[in-house]
Amino acid sequence: MAALVLPMMGLYQAGRVDKGYHTALVLSVVARVSGLLCRSIGVPDLLGYILEFAVVYLVCTKTARRLEAEGDLSTAARGRFVWKLDAACLAVTLLSGLLVPIMGERLVGLLLVTLVAALANAVFYMTFLYRASRDSRSEWKARRESAALSIQAGISSPWMKPPSWAESTSPPMTVLL
Repeated sequence: MAALVLPMMGLYQAGRVDKGYHTALVLSVVARVSGLLCRSIGVPDLLGYILEFAVVYLVCTKTARRLEAEGDLSTAARGRFVWKLDAACLAVTLLSGLLVPIMGERLVGLLLVTLVAALANAVFYMTFLYRASRDSRSEWKARRESAALSIQAGISSPWMKPPSWAESTSPPMTVLL
């Protein structure tokens, strides 16, 4: 149950910062509902697979763009790799579903390789999200500390103007953020 709820909670929190994550949250909910409906009537959930890919794509591209803007090109590249590998796994899975009547058991090897790639990609995705969140936290902490030191020294940071009450005092003040 936690595996269903926790990703949606993360998308909700991220959606408060950027609308692209909110779109991913909506698609994730629709994918879950699609999965429940398809399982209840006993048909494959092709729509759910496609929607879950769309969620991974949106999260990876939005996060990669933010990381590139912050200068973390290596983690951003990992995000682009994750969604591309996910697309390849989805394409092979969907294509295999169409080719089963023609090729039958000969697809087993391809599907096993795809399964291993998809499992590895799940680990890559979690690692990417962890690194992106860790980098964001450390970046925010560094900015906060820099702003506190700038205010203490009486120097204005280019991204943060000191509060008006800090400017009105003659000695520099320390502001705890």
